[in-house]
Amino acid sequence: MKIVLTSDMLYVDSRAVIDAKKKISERNPKGWIDPQAFNELGDVWEALKKAYINNKNVEETLKEFVIKKFGVEREVVETVEIEGGIPEHWKEMKEGKIKFR
Repeated sequence: MKIVLTSDMLYVDSRAVIDAKKKISERNPKGWIDPQAFNELGDVWEALKKAYINNKNVEETLKEFVIKKFGVEREVVETVEIEGGIPEHWKEMKEGKIKFR
């Protein structure tokens, strides 16, 4: 099983468990984002940011988050991937160049 995190989606074994992509519908032709999914994805990124700043393993943190939130068994998780990697401003925060973003 593979866990993949993108800027607006969280996949567990190619199944989207959190979908915060902009959706277009007849009622919302300019698009809308599910606020609950947006907040859940924000929680994921916030946990990863905290782990990165505190020199913890980011991939392991994502794995633990998915195990707790979605009840995935630890033994079946083979790989964890963060598409695009760690945001550059996190690296600057860790080095002390900037405080908040």
